[in-house]
Amino acid sequence: MSNTWKLSNYLFSWFWKKRGKYILLGGIACGALELLRAAWAPNIRNMDSFYTPKSFRSYDMVIDQSFLGLIFSVSFILLLLALFRQISGFEKESKGIYTLYLLPMKRREVYCSFLLSGAAAIALFHLLWLVLVTTAYFPIMWAYQKLAAEQVFLVTQGVTETGIDVSQTNGLFLAFQRSLFLSSRFPISLWSLLPFLGSMALALTGILFAGFYRENAAIRVLISTACFMLSFFVGPMLRTQVVTQLAVWWRYSANSLGAGMAAGLLAIISAAAIQVFLIRKLDSRKRL
Repeated sequence: MSNTWKLSNYLFSWFWKKRGKYILLGGIACGALELLRAAWAPNIRNMDSFYTPKSFRSYDMVIDQSFLGLIFSVSFILLLLALFRQISGFEKESKGIYTLYLLPMKRREVYCSFLLSGAAAIALFHLLWLVLVTTAYFPIMWAYQKLAAEQVFLVTQGVTETGIDVSQTNGLFLAFQRSLFLSSRFPISLWSLLPFLGSMALALTGILFAGFYRENAAIRVLISTACFMLSFFVGPMLRTQVVTQLAVWWRYSANSLGAGMAAGLLAIISAAAIQVFLIRKLDSRKRL
């Protein structure tokens, strides 16, 4: 078990130095710039106009009306491709062959090292994005609340209202509840957590299966593709302007309390079964 941990630490360190830091930090930087653009662009255009109303949006509206979900999805796909490239590189290159198959370790232990390294990379990816969306809430909402308090609102003819306080209905917890992107990527309830974990398990399983399975190309493509497609439907990964209606329909029809937990549990069981099948194939493989 100690060798598995040591190899997984080495694999994660190698991944971070080669490609991981560019994908993770580059995606965070693009996401931060997109949040600034989505938050300030409507108000900057109308800042000097007294008669044009300013845009006081809640944080979930800022998130869902931006391209943050698209940037997140592209970054996540690049992360999965980098993990696949790492597996392929270690198996095909001469040094990789010695590293993988001539170590004093069982092949299932080598596989578990890649599993732990990939899971750590995905966990770090989501942690960094969680820090971004949580940290960005405070300056964006502070500016919106300040702007709302300074405006004069015409309620009826001759009746105006000033000093509007929009903080009571625009908390960070409510944003995670109301936002389609935040609720699917950062669940705060059990019936949302299981679909999320199932989606991540299937995505990682698809990468591992595509990287390690060599017996049959058709089965390799079929199972890997099925894992990726099911990971999308179990926990919606994409949130763009194009698929808004589809994502909303799926959220309220399939990700209810019962169906969402059942789908997530089934996805976890399916991912575990596929990985057990793959480990047995690796142990029974005669060639390098």
